[in-house]
Amino acid sequence: MKKMMTLLALTISVGAFAQERVVLNSSEVDVRSATAILVRTAQTPDKVEIRFNNIPLETRVCVERVTVPRTCFRQTDVYQTRTVCRNVVTTPTSTSTGHTGPNYNPTPTTRRVCTNERYYVGTRQVPYDCSYTECRREVIQPAGFANDKVKIKFKGLPNLGGTEEETFQVNASQNGADNSNIVYSIMALTTVNEGVYVVNKKGIFGYDSYVIERK
Repeated sequence: MKKMMTLLALTISVGAFAQERVVLNSSEVDVRSATAILVRTAQTPDKVEIRFNNIPLETRVCVERVTVPRTCFRQTDVYQTRTVCRNVVTTPTSTSTGHTGPNYNPTPTTRRVCTNERYYVGTRQVPYDCSYTECRREVIQPAGFANDKVKIKFKGLPNLGGTEEETFQVNASQNGADNSNIVYSIMALTTVNEGVYVVNKKGIFGYDSYVIERK
């Protein structure tokens, strides 16, 4: 068990040393990867903006789709036809010349005229096929890299002198596949006098900002 624990500690140590070390000796620093060890020295300002240049992104890709049958309904108007009959009176043109009688003033005639009329009676639900496709299996694939930045403020930390330094681990990552938002995790690794620090997120309006201070 002791050998296993020693091996695990060695593995973690090697992983930490493999990360990029970035000395915070100016108000703006660049990080070439998504994970880095930040080094606070006596020359580190109270506020530092860290610009990440290669944050890996991922996206979901569907590799198998299936058709799902489904019946939908739409509402349609319903009409019926009825026969409507009316009396139509026709009056011949008068040829009156001052005389009277049927030869001069013809009698109006009445005839029955029937027509078919279409009228609205309501609505009904009409079924129709509205099958759709859905993804049965998807995989997550690389989708390039993103650039982003985060601001860190050191508040009330002890002054460093000479070659003293404190280290912090920062990791930038995509907030889930297909999400353009970048999130950060920051933690203290080594501090002077084994001080305990807390990291509080203070970002507003979409700008990531963190404050590191004593607990």
